[in-house]
Amino acid sequence: MTDDKILRARDVSKKVGLSRSTIYRLIKLGKFPPSQIIGLQAVGWKASAIESWIDGTHNTAPTRQAIPAAPQ
Repeated sequence: MTDDKILRARDVSKKVGLSRSTIYRLIKLGKFPPSQIIGLQAVGWKASAIESWIDGTHNTAPTRQAIPAAPQ
């Protein structure tokens, strides 16, 4: 059995570069790993779940494309 560190919201936010509100919005949309209850008023994420999410999003992130100008 491997030892999987638990990351708190502040740590997850720093690691993925998203605000806490954006993380919770993505969880609601099913696009981010859900948190786990680790105390009466505390949640956390398994470090492995966050690493997997980072690996998956970096490989499948859409590229930005220029929007063509509207014809006049």
